[in-house]
Amino acid sequence: SGDCRYSLCCRCEEQRQHSEYRQSPEGTSGAARRRNGERGLVSVEYLATAFIAAALIGVLVAVPVSTQPTVTNGFKDAVCKIFGMGCEGGPQGQGPIAESDGEQHEVEPPTCTVSRSKEKTSYSGSGKFFEIDSGWGLQHDVTSDGKHKLRLSTDYGGGIGAEEGGDVGKAKLKAEIRARLGLEMGDTWEVDSAEEAQEFAENLKDYAHYKMLDNVSGNTVGQFFSGLTGGPKPPPEPDSKRKALDISGKGEVQGNAGFKSGKVFDTKLGAKLSLDGNKMYGIETFTDSGDYNIIVDSNAKGELNGQFKAESKAESKAAPQIEGNANAGGQLGGGERTVLGFNDNHELNNVSVRQKFTYGAQGKVSGEAKLPQAGPNGNGKDANNEDLPDYGNRDHSLKGGKIKERWTSLDVDLTKLSKEDREKVELAAVTGRLDNVNLNQLMNKGPSNELEEIIYNNTEASDLAQDTYEIDKSESSDGAKILGVGAEREKENSNYELVDSKYAGDIGEDGLRKVETNADCLK
Repeated sequence: SGDCRYSLCCRCEEQRQHSEYRQSPEGTSGAARRRNGERGLVSVEYLATAFIAAALIGVLVAVPVSTQPTVTNGFKDAVCKIFGMGCEGGPQGQGPIAESDGEQHEVEPPTCTVSRSKEKTSYSGSGKFFEIDSGWGLQHDVTSDGKHKLRLSTDYGGGIGAEEGGDVGKAKLKAEIRARLGLEMGDTWEVDSAEEAQEFAENLKDYAHYKMLDNVSGNTVGQFFSGLTGGPKPPPEPDSKRKALDISGKGEVQGNAGFKSGKVFDTKLGAKLSLDGNKMYGIETFTDSGDYNIIVDSNAKGELNGQFKAESKAESKAAPQIEGNANAGGQLGGGERTVLGFNDNHELNNVSVRQKFTYGAQGKVSGEAKLPQAGPNGNGKDANNEDLPDYGNRDHSLKGGKIKERWTSLDVDLTKLSKEDREKVELAAVTGRLDNVNLNQLMNKGPSNELEEIIYNNTEASDLAQDTYEIDKSESSDGAKILGVGAEREKENSNYELVDSKYAGDIGEDGLRKVETNADCLK
């Protein structure tokens, strides 16, 4: 029907049957789901997690999951049991978790993500102190067992910021700080072949553009154009759905030591240091079962770039200006991701952790054309001698780099542990102590405390692996401003290629696991 043409949550007769699409690695049942594809981690403190969990209860109550009507109350009950928040009412779980027989079995190499491509487009509008944005993204993962996972996400956000600048001798210094709050919604599908994935991805991209037109027009423009063009068809019911709250911040310091060159351009050499980070809190539900995940993801990145800048020279500050920039430098970053996996009885059955380390080189070129205001005295300043915003400008930039990213991942199936060990790992997970484990050291040097020994020695209970990717990343942006208020479009493309894959194998006579190469992932 026309009413559900663009809804990711409703089923339409024209949709393909859900049975055509297999579940994603993150959408399978129990421990297998958390071992397939992406294995995760994040640093999360107990009180912060409890607070966000309570906030997510509010989100679920306000926006119930239509396909999982029992998740909201069950999630509330799980939060009460784990965090001790003193909730009243709601189911109290159904039955005990099976005990492990304690028997050791041979370690199977974990399934891994062998390639990933990401495409993202965002649109933003900004004034002097504020910025609002919306966008869509498509991620395509290929796993070592031949599965193709596609995730379509949309996000909306807003932020505030300020910048200051001044002269320090002959040099100029500029500082900027910004904060943003956003909401992301994403759906995930899995298909069995590259051909099917490519066709489905093209349909999802078309669908995303029509959906964005509807979002900004009250569900009218997208549906109107869809009626004219006969498409695109809405996708089938996804394997999983995710809602996430994203909190991020960015700081930047830029300095230039200027010198004059010729009669036409001023040229400047300088450096730019930027630091940014974000933290995401989300809940993911699975459409074929009552299982669900609580996700906490944090990232931090620092960039240092040398900068060459050239701008047209004019007698008056109010004259038109042309400016060009070239940057070269590098980045260093890290991140953590934690996934708490609950079964349909609202019991914590799985904990996944991923620690990420990123480093690499990058370059950027950009250009800008400005049409400044003259002001009452013709010098680009107002009556109080303050700089006027440019009357209008246009800018364009291209950025690219070669990045390496290392994921060290841990996956713990609590159902395979004894009751005593399970309680210790569960408590460590929800209080944040599990996040403090150095997974790279645990994998290569062995355990250093009781908690690490529990994880390390239970073969059936854990996957401990390390994957390294080379990433080709490119970005572009186009923007325009009139009297300080403008809009910008940004595009980002990333291609991940797996170049090394290892995992912790069987325990040897020395009590340590032998680090093995995961040949299946490197084929």
